[in-house]
Amino acid sequence: MFCKYCGEKLDDKILEEKHIAYCGKCGKLNKKTEDENDSFETKVYTKDSGSVGWGILGFFFPLVGFILYLCWIKNSPRSANSAGAGALICVVLNILVALVFVILSFFTNIQLPAEFYY
Repeated sequence: MFCKYCGEKLDDKILEEKHIAYCGKCGKLNKKTEDENDSFETKVYTKDSGSVGWGILGFFFPLVGFILYLCWIKNSPRSANSAGAGALICVVLNILVALVFVILSFFTNIQLPAEFYY
């Protein structure tokens, strides 16, 4: 039996005894329902690779990465986390670079040319 959130294999003995199990990978609670005898309500994520490519896409296009994260979080959690992490890293780096430029502008008396203001 597999976790219905991340697809990780669960311990069958615990599920048979208690009809409840926590996933060792994502930590979410999985319950065996009354109408299921031997089957377990799950989705196995065979195509969910969580590749670095989704993280790179999210890094260079953070809005796309955020949208993919929101769309895929239930069906493909590994790929969603990759795209979301790429978008988050991009946003954090942009904020840090902006702060560095603001701080440097206070300590250096760099003035913009007059043509800039007109």
